[in-house]
Amino acid sequence: MKFSRRNHHVWLISYYVATSLTSGYMVTNWQPLVM
Repeated sequence: MKFSRRNHHVWLISYYVATSLTSGYMVTNWQPLVM
């Protein structure tokens, strides 16, 4: 498989968005338990 720099950046951005979404989802789920 050949990875170009543009594809690598797209993969990094999608990975960052996915991690931020999952972390935000966990925060929203844990907030009622903490409160």
